[in-house]
Amino acid sequence: ISITSPPGTRINTTLPDGTVVWQNGGSTMEYPAKYTKRNRSVKISGEAYFDVTSDPVHPFYVQANDLTVKVTGTRFNVSNYQEDSYISVVLEEGSIEAITKNSSNPVSPGEQFMYFNKEKTNLINKVDVKKYTSWKDGILIFRNDPLSIVSKKLSRWYNVDITLLDETKELKLLPFTFSISDENLLQVLDYICQAAPLEYELKSIKSDQEKNTIIKKEYIIKTVK
Repeated sequence: ISITSPPGTRINTTLPDGTVVWQNGGSTMEYPAKYTKRNRSVKISGEAYFDVTSDPVHPFYVQANDLTVKVTGTRFNVSNYQEDSYISVVLEEGSIEAITKNSSNPVSPGEQFMYFNKEKTNLINKVDVKKYTSWKDGILIFRNDPLSIVSKKLSRWYNVDITLLDETKELKLLPFTFSISDENLLQVLDYICQAAPLEYELKSIKSDQEKNTIIKKEYIIKTVK
């Protein structure tokens, strides 16, 4: 069974064992049609938050490319977007085990496990968990995040393409701290361009002429000259 959340949307699914999964935009979850307590496993591409029903005898497994997360009952977030260079697992409550080809790594609440796809390496950081999990409640939090990360997350959140016109390679490094909930995209872009000497413009609109609908807009952010 495959469940996809289109870009710009968020959905939640309750699995047969009671486990609840929230999917962020542009994500796909797959699980067996014969999902039972003896076969509690899912695959995720994109981002998902899991509230796993406790069962110490029958662990719950999340497969994210080369990374497997082993769980008995806990709450955690997995980010595994294809365009990212890493897989991120952030634990809110309980305990998990992050398993790679070469290692098995226990993760504690308040920690982020990162697996770097190309290098096949990993590390564990202490993080502000809310920053990584609030999206499921409709809140996006940035804390000194570079504009390259901000623009990528905003693109997924609002289902648009955001391009940085970055000739000096410094634009993508500009740090931003803010939160969004009910704001529309233009309000957020206005804030970004007020907080730094930047400007944005609508470059193109992809549309379906037969259905007379807009598919996706593309915005450019650049330095004010």
